[in-house]
Amino acid sequence: MGIAVRDQLEIVFDTLQTTRKAQNLRKNSRIALVIGGWVSGDERTVQYEGEVDEPAGAELERLKEVYYSGRPQPG
Repeated sequence: MGIAVRDQLEIVFDTLQTTRKAQNLRKNSRIALVIGGWVSGDERTVQYEGEVDEPAGAELERLKEVYYSGRPQPG
């Protein structure tokens, strides 16, 4: 799962609407993410807890810019 982190420590992530994750988050907006462990042997992680929402309209477009700003786009 890809993530982006805003200056306010707001985490932006995406998932397909049909996934079990999306369906569960629509039923219960409480979320806990464990982030880290990208390098073998490095067990440093952070657990982040909060509420999730499903943006739409102008907010969705703003968050897409945040999400894609650090990612190379397919050519």
